Amino acid sequence: MNAITFIGDVHGCYDELLELCKRSLFVQVEKGEHLVFLGDLVDRGPESAACVDLVKELQQDFPSQVECIMGNHEDWHLRYHKHEEKFEESGTLNPMFMIPEHEEAHKNLNEPQRQWLNERPIYWRGFGYLAIHGGVPKQVHHFDDFNDKTNQNMTMRLRQLDHKDNMISFSKNEEIAIKGTPWGDKYDGRSGFAVYGHQVYSEVKEHEYALGIDTGCCFGGKLTAARFIEGQTKPTYTQIPARKNYFNYNKN
Repeated sequence: MNAITFIGDVHGCYDELLELCKRSLFVQVEKGEHLVFLGDLVDRGPESAACVDLVKELQQDFPSQVECIMGNHEDWHLRYHKHEEKFEESGTLNPMFMIPEHEEAHKNLNEPQRQWLNERPIYWRGFGYLAIHGGVPKQVHHFDDFNDKTNQNMTMRLRQLDHKDNMISFSKNEEIAIKGTPWGDKYDGRSGFAVYGHQVYSEVKEHEYALGIDTGCCFGGKLTAARFIEGQTKPTYTQIPARKNYFNYNKN
């Protein structure tokens, strides 16, 4: 019997992650089960670097059982760092600006952590399941399509679809994006039963062929893990309540 557990967005919530590991994840991986973290280990919560270290060590200790995919927050830090390196080498200005919420996490990430994050895949698949951070764009029909850079960016960031099933960018028009259709509602299961993070829900979001498990730990919600027995689409959940609300958007 194969079992696999997917873990939603951690976002620097180290205490909650450690409790989840002690309560279930350590036992599961030692029994030979699989663990897949859905990305966004960093930002917003208080201990991004510690979260990266914990998951990094798990993945390196159990490389055939543990994976962590790339989230849009990891992608941001890696791209920003590359631009900073170019500036130091050639004086080329960094086209990205430092987002205040990212500053502390960026300062605390070291080179081994960045190298490990840079190696994280855009997706994971196994036992009929697909793990992605954001969603499956309509442009992805085969797994090779994930290799396209545009598709990779959408896979990390997809939340809502417009009336033509195209991705709506939150950064361009958040009001319109909120009124869109969740991508999972239109997903047909072509790439497997998909488990994703990125979009925050107060409770897990069930679709016919997908499941959203980012329950907003950094916003005072919960850190959610969903454990599947191979072939099943109804998991069992372990949820760790947030110690506090670590992050609020500044609307000013």
